[in-house]
Amino acid sequence: MDNVRVQSTLSEGVSKTSLKRFSLASLMGLTLFLGCGSPGFDSAGKPNSLEIAAVLGDATSSLNRQDCSGAFSFLLPIYNSAHSTNDIRLLTAATYGCSAKLNILGVVASLGKMVGQLQGAGFWQFLVQTFPSTASPDDGIPEAAEGGIDAASSAINLGSLVSSQTFTNSTGYNPGAFKSTDRIGESNTYLAFLSMTLMGSLLSRYTLPNALHQPTVAIPWKTATHTPGNGCAMASATLFFNDGMTYLASVTPAGTPLAQVYSDMSLIFTTALDAACAAGCGLSGGNVSCTSCPLNLRDRTSCTGVVTDVNSWAAAGINEWVSLTWTGVP
Repeated sequence: MDNVRVQSTLSEGVSKTSLKRFSLASLMGLTLFLGCGSPGFDSAGKPNSLEIAAVLGDATSSLNRQDCSGAFSFLLPIYNSAHSTNDIRLLTAATYGCSAKLNILGVVASLGKMVGQLQGAGFWQFLVQTFPSTASPDDGIPEAAEGGIDAASSAINLGSLVSSQTFTNSTGYNPGAFKSTDRIGESNTYLAFLSMTLMGSLLSRYTLPNALHQPTVAIPWKTATHTPGNGCAMASATLFFNDGMTYLASVTPAGTPLAQVYSDMSLIFTTALDAACAAGCGLSGGNVSCTSCPLNLRDRTSCTGVVTDVNSWAAAGINEWVSLTWTGVP
């Protein structure tokens, strides 16, 4: 299956039988065209295309058995090296998705049935219902989703100018792009679903939703000083989610339920996020100013919690917006 067919599957929906057979991980495996022959290394010790293909094939086989650890054992030595490629990065993202228990096709099917139901509280209720997570015992879901976001955001277009202003980890082996246009299409697709996993798991852990999927504990990251860590990660995920929805809305055939969902969510988030960031900055007492969300807020480590940090106030504003749209209570 080539990338066009995979994108078509994500855009148009899948059968119930397919949902039982495939997860994010196995879907990623189907996108890979693997060469044949004997793997090896060139004279400089760099893995050649056959070695990369062999690693991708072994990792895909592991993922099809839901052996997340096995897939990591094949992928990470190359992913964490100068020889990392977009195929390695995307399959690494899929492997983190495997660890986060993300079934991308199941989520797609659910979204396709929820046209008009995801405005306001409905979206956050959907997230905590779909991506439950516990801190004790620690199921590791938020951390896995974060690793997947890092990997997916580093699958970038050829010729993208990598700099510290527009990329996180700009000097590393897998720099993550802040701009959606610097990423390949598959990257933005994966980011949509991995960011949902992160948002849902964080809200599930820290607001303890009841049987109606409403929080019983207030979101704890609504002030700048409380945003470092999970508060910044939550805000970052909303921005990546919007990038993904905007991309999917642009490539999904018009007139389908999923096209409507993607378009609705993109419109809601595009408008609301900048307003939320501006509102957060407006609460800083003049210490910072912003009229839209900082580009580098996609770096979940960028919030310092000090009163002069614009990202911390913007993240607080986003988390306040989540609270208001979920419960109506500040």
